[in-house]
Amino acid sequence: MPLKLPRSSLSPAVFVGLFVLIAATAGQGIPGGDAGELAVAACTRSVAHAPGYPLWTLLSKVALLVPFGTPTWRLGLASAAATAGAAALVVAILRRAGVNSAAAVFGAAVFVCAAPVWQFATTPEVFALNSLLVAAGLYAAQRMWPLLVGLALGLGLANHLTCLALLGPVALYVMIAKRSPLVVLGAVLGLVPYLYLPWASAAGSPYSWGDQTTLAGLVDHVLRRDYGTFQLMQSGNASPYVDKLLLYARSEIVPLVVGLIGAVVVARRRPPHTLLLTIVGAFALAYVLLFHAAANVTLDMATHREVLSRFWIMPALVIGLFAGFAAAWVPNRLIPVALTSALLILGARANDRREESLVARYARAALTTMPPNALALVRGDLSFPLIYLQACEGQRPDVWILNRPFLEFPWSRSRYLAAFPGLELPEGLYDPFPTGFPGTYALTDLMQLNIDRRPILFQYFDAMLLEYKQVAQWAGRFEILPVGFLMQAFRTSPRDWPAYATISRGALDLYAGAKARGDAWDDLVQQEYVDAEFLRGAYLAVAAHADPQVIPVALLALDEAKNVPDQRLDRIFKVRGWALAVAAQTDPGARAEALANWREYLRLAPPTDEERARIEASVAMLEGLKP
Repeated sequence: MPLKLPRSSLSPAVFVGLFVLIAATAGQGIPGGDAGELAVAACTRSVAHAPGYPLWTLLSKVALLVPFGTPTWRLGLASAAATAGAAALVVAILRRAGVNSAAAVFGAAVFVCAAPVWQFATTPEVFALNSLLVAAGLYAAQRMWPLLVGLALGLGLANHLTCLALLGPVALYVMIAKRSPLVVLGAVLGLVPYLYLPWASAAGSPYSWGDQTTLAGLVDHVLRRDYGTFQLMQSGNASPYVDKLLLYARSEIVPLVVGLIGAVVVARRRPPHTLLLTIVGAFALAYVLLFHAAANVTLDMATHREVLSRFWIMPALVIGLFAGFAAAWVPNRLIPVALTSALLILGARANDRREESLVARYARAALTTMPPNALALVRGDLSFPLIYLQACEGQRPDVWILNRPFLEFPWSRSRYLAAFPGLELPEGLYDPFPTGFPGTYALTDLMQLNIDRRPILFQYFDAMLLEYKQVAQWAGRFEILPVGFLMQAFRTSPRDWPAYATISRGALDLYAGAKARGDAWDDLVQQEYVDAEFLRGAYLAVAAHADPQVIPVALLALDEAKNVPDQRLDRIFKVRGWALAVAAQTDPGARAEALANWREYLRLAPPTDEERARIEASVAMLEGLKP
C-alpha cells in the first residue's frame, strides 16, 4: 500500500527528495554554454549578457556562501533547489485541484525528467529559477493572492523575460477577477533587482557586458537590443519554422502525449480552477508556437539545438501539470507510483554530471599551460570557461584575458585599460573583419602594440580564420603557430623546432584521453581538440617549406594527430604529402612516400575538396619524375 502523507507534508517531502536526487548528479567543473559567463557574474561585481539576469545574479551570490565545493557546484546546488521547488509547487497546485498524491507526484516527475529540465537543474543557469517563479505565480493565482502573483511576475521579469508569456496572462486574469491593483504593485516591487545592474556596471569590471550607468544603456540591455529584442541570437540565419517545431515534438513526444491526455481529462471533468488551467495551457501552446517562429537558430549545429532546448523548460512545467491530471485518470494508483520511480531512475542516469565535462578539462588545460604573463584574446562559447577559472577559482592571475567582442563597443576601452595596467589599445573600435573603415582597428594593430610586452594568444577560428586571409596584414610582421588549443603570435619563427613541438603539446597532453558525455558542448570541445592536433602538425609542415629540418618533427606531429579518434584522415595524408614533397627535393627516397600519402588523400577526400585538383597535378608531376 503506497505511503500516504498529509497534504501539507507532501510538497516539502517532494522538494527534499528531488533536491537530494538532483544534487547528487551535479558536477564540480564548469559546463558549456552561458554557464561560465553567468558564474563569472555571480563571482564578481559584473553584469551578464542582456538582459542581465539581476535576480539570478543576486541569489547566486548567496549560494556562493556555501563553504565547500567549487563555485560551479555551489551554483548548481542553487539550480537544483529551484528545480525541486518548482516541482514541489506542481504537486501543491495539483493537490489543490483535487488530484491524488500519486498522480501529483507523477506530474512533478514528468516535469523534472523532461529532456532539458534536469540538464539545467545542476548548472549555473537562469532557467531553473525561471521555473520556480512561474510555478510560484501559478500557485498564487490558484489561491487568488494578487500581490504575490504580481511579485512573481516582477521577480520573473528580473530573472528571465520569457516568464511574461505565462505569468502575464495569469496576472491579468487575477487582476480582473479580484479587481485588485495589488498585482501591479507586486510587479513593480519585483523589478527592484534591476537596480543591481547600474550599481554593478559602475564598478567597471572587465567581465561586464554593456554600460548600464545611463538610463539609455540600462533600457537597451534589458530589451536585448544588442541581440535583437525579439531574436534569440545575433545571427539572422534560421532553420525552417516547421523543422524547429518538429524537433521539439520529437524530443518531447512522450510528455506531450501524456500532457494532451491530461488536457482532455481537464476538459471533460472540469476540476477546480479549470479556467486558470485553460489560460495556462492556451498560453503555453502560444508560447511554443511563437517562440519557435522567433528563434533564429540553425538546427544543423548541435550547440544551437541545445540553446533552443533550454526554452522548452517553461512549457515542460505546464505539461507536468496536465500529466498529473492524466495520471489521476488511472484507477490504480500503483501505476503512477511505478512510473514515477522509473522516470526518476532514468533521469538520474541520463543526467549524471559528476564526471568532469570536456569543457572544464579544455579550459583547465588551455589556461594552465599558457606562457607566463600571456595576453589571451578570446571569444565565443569557450572563452568564459577560461575566464571563470581565473575570476572564480583564482587560477593564473598573471594572464590577461580579453573578451574580443567587447572591444567592438566603446564602453570596453576604459575598463580594459584600468583592469590591465600596461595594456595598449589602438584608437577606435576593434573590427573583426578588417575593412580599414575609419575609426576601427584590426587584430594585428592590437598585437603590434603589445607583442613585445607579453606573449599573445588567440583562438584559431575566431581570429586566424577571419584575418589570415588578409595576408598583407601578417606578412613580415608575425609568425602564427598553434600552442595547445590556441594560436600564438611570434615575431620570428622558433629556431628550436623540436622544443616548440614539445611546448605546443602541453595543453593537448593534459586533455588527451578525456571521454565525452555526448552533449553538444562536449562535442564542440572534442572537435576543437581534433582540429588542434591536426593544426599543430599542419603548421609544422608549412614551416618545412622554409626549413626542411622541420620535416621529421612535422611528420611525427601528424602521426600523433592521425591516432586521435574522429580525426579526418584525408587532411592528414594531404599535409603529410606536402611535407614529404619538400623532402623529395633533396631526398629522392621521399618521393614514393609523398605519392602514397597523396593517393590516400585522393581516395578519402570528398569530391568537393578545393585542394583535389592541385594535389592531382602534384601527383602527376611527381609520377613524371625519374627515380
